[in-house]
Amino acid sequence: MSALQISAITLSQIFGDFGFKSWVLDGDGMGFIKGGIGYIGVVFFLLKSLASHNILWINGMWSASTLIFESIAAYILLGERFDHKWQYVALGMIIVGVIALKWHDIHK
Repeated sequence: MSALQISAITLSQIFGDFGFKSWVLDGDGMGFIKGGIGYIGVVFFLLKSLASHNILWINGMWSASTLIFESIAAYILLGERFDHKWQYVALGMIIVGVIALKWHDIHK
């Protein structure tokens, strides 16, 4: 269930961030509504997750998964790019960190 919870927080945040970006750049009023709905989802799913895991684990997994999946979505859907190659290396290091965080759960 924890992977599902982290996925729900991550997808809610991506939806919210993309909505707010649309509102800020284009003045799209629906973007503001979408952003707000996304962040209401973040709070809801975060509270559900905190009932079953500690803050260190939730924060690490949520931050990493959001960074990874939102970066991929921004790269593909919005055409955004990093300025330097080392930023891609850093993203790869974060992926290794997520695997290390999850490793404990896999080998219980």
